[in-house]
Amino acid sequence: MMHGGGSQTPSAFTYWPEDVPRQYTDHLLSRAGSDPGSLAGRDHEEFTHVTPCARIHDPCQGITAMIETERRTAADKEASMPGTEELFEDLRAMKKEGENEKIEWAAVRKEWLEDLENLMTQIRGWLDAGEKEGLLRIEKNTVTMEEEKIGTYQAPALKIRFPGSRIVQVEPAGRLIVGAKGRVDFTHGPRKTILLRREHESWQFRIGAGGMSGEKFHDLSEESLSEAIRELIA
Repeated sequence: MMHGGGSQTPSAFTYWPEDVPRQYTDHLLSRAGSDPGSLAGRDHEEFTHVTPCARIHDPCQGITAMIETERRTAADKEASMPGTEELFEDLRAMKKEGENEKIEWAAVRKEWLEDLENLMTQIRGWLDAGEKEGLLRIEKNTVTMEEEKIGTYQAPALKIRFPGSRIVQVEPAGRLIVGAKGRVDFTHGPRKTILLRREHESWQFRIGAGGMSGEKFHDLSEESLSEAIRELIA
């Protein structure tokens, strides 16, 4: 190679990587404290626009090594990212699914509690005349419920006192019931009458326990409530 009117035979050669952008070479040259104008007798513009595989002199060999080292480090990091990112994507999906599930079950619990409150209010309304006459006394109560998915919550309940120390407890048995969307038990000692929640604000008394053929269902009404209580306290 000719430079300054003379001939030079470099003691060592290296090859400048093809895929290194100008901004990166400028950055590394600055880090190395080199003077681009003195490297291999080239000025800065010529040096930083060196063509692929163009030969340059020994002063650049350290810079080239730095480039290769940093490029290998970046490549190693990039190679490790897909697996990590895939894991993180799975975890993000799991987190979102869990959050959505919590929101859905929170809505289920909210509707269930609203229906229970409305039910207890309805029962008190139907028995209000008897309470005013002194034939019974209704006490509002709460019970602690714990169910999978729904969690722990306070649910409304009633204690109805009748003459002769008769007491009917009206308490929810749970929201997650096989064949229904909730259940409320009316109990008096060992006796029990079951009220099933079929849909939102839709209730039915289940009468009988001798299998499906022996069971009867009556929609909740003032008449069916009176009949259920009479059977319990008779």
